[in-house]
Amino acid sequence: ANIRFYPSGNDNFEGAYISPEISFRDYNITGTKNIYTTGTSKVGPFDVGYSMFDMRVKFGYQTESYVFDGLTTDFYVGFGWRAVTQNIIEENITTNPITGNQNTTYTQGVKSLSIPQILLGTKIGLPF
Repeated sequence: ANIRFYPSGNDNFEGAYISPEISFRDYNITGTKNIYTTGTSKVGPFDVGYSMFDMRVKFGYQTESYVFDGLTTDFYVGFGWRAVTQNIIEENITTNPITGNQNTTYTQGVKSLSIPQILLGTKIGLPF
């Protein structure tokens, strides 16, 4: 969700603006992984989805075309911060020191990271 503030007070959505924005996207992906341990096969469900939480601020300028009635062009720059949480599958291989057999196990893990963003873009469209 975002809100645009037009400091010049224009009521026709034209001119310079400041736009804070917050968004959250959750991608749920469930998969199965064949697990082979000491000659037997097992199938385990794993959640490998991810989610993104964004906070941004855009500074832009929107203008209506003089050639085509109603066509608007929007230019913006800005900065933001993205927090990503990703579900991962971790593989662990252990070797029995007596028999030499290897055993592979899979566990569900979570990885989190934060990423700064630089925004630069343009949009062309019809307002309604």
